Amino acid sequence: MSEKEQDRWAHPAVILAASDLGDLERIVPFAIDQAVWTGAKLVLLHVIAPSEAMAADAGGMPMYDPVTAAEATAKGLAPWVEMAGQRGVKCEPAVWEGNPAEQVLKAARYFHADRIVLSTHSRGKLSKLLIGSVAERVLRETHVPVVTLGPGAHWKSISGERLVLHATQLLGETHPRAELALHAASLVGARLTLIHVAPAGSQADSEVDAKLKGLAERLSGAVTVEAHLVHGDVPAAIVAEAKKQKANLIVLGSTPRPALQDFTRKRTVYEVLAHAPCPVMTLQAETAAKQR
Repeated sequence: MSEKEQDRWAHPAVILAASDLGDLERIVPFAIDQAVWTGAKLVLLHVIAPSEAMAADAGGMPMYDPVTAAEATAKGLAPWVEMAGQRGVKCEPAVWEGNPAEQVLKAARYFHADRIVLSTHSRGKLSKLLIGSVAERVLRETHVPVVTLGPGAHWKSISGERLVLHATQLLGETHPRAELALHAASLVGARLTLIHVAPAGSQADSEVDAKLKGLAERLSGAVTVEAHLVHGDVPAAIVAEAKKQKANLIVLGSTPRPALQDFTRKRTVYEVLAHAPCPVMTLQAETAAKQR
């Protein structure tokens, strides 16, 4: 990756936290910590969907009332903006109207966000694949790192030992997502653990293990870097390792696909998001490749 993009991803100037208001307690403390550690400005966004702006008039007839909805939203965001200020974080509330996914992407461009924070909720029997339309579209279309707090993710400000877990596919000669994971770890004095998940009974373990340890060696310096070759189903192994290592953050690569394929093909990122015990940072593989 270029130095400019590397610095932008690792040291964001603006973090956009997109909330549906029901997830404020989950995402805002994490977003504030990210802003404290990186020195970034925080934009706290809620998009009012058309259904939210519907109200009833005196006669009980439905009416479109975005002004009242915006006032109520601003009031709900105010305590969190104040909390950020108490931590020394410059925080700007933003209340927009329209399609939530479209407006989050538009807001990211408008505010020149270098990182997006959002939450997602599993949906029914297909929870391993369906993470919500807003998160799914943002993950597929944005070109900056996205940190997602899934339904099983927990976050609290921590003062003890911290660990960042990066699952690498060991593709190519450069590893931009590993570099991002390294910077994320170095900012908070965390250890970095690299894992590669190989199929059970793989015949190339020694070669893969050598590549993994070589990458760990190249990244070592500012932080302690460990490497582990694990076997099994990829998303299940990543989640299991995150729980075993008590990871505070998982870093993954995301490969965009047409929406229809997300219903018919297994998505490692989606399954990890559905079950991860901590926040997950993703960076599109396509975006990372452009920076090589």
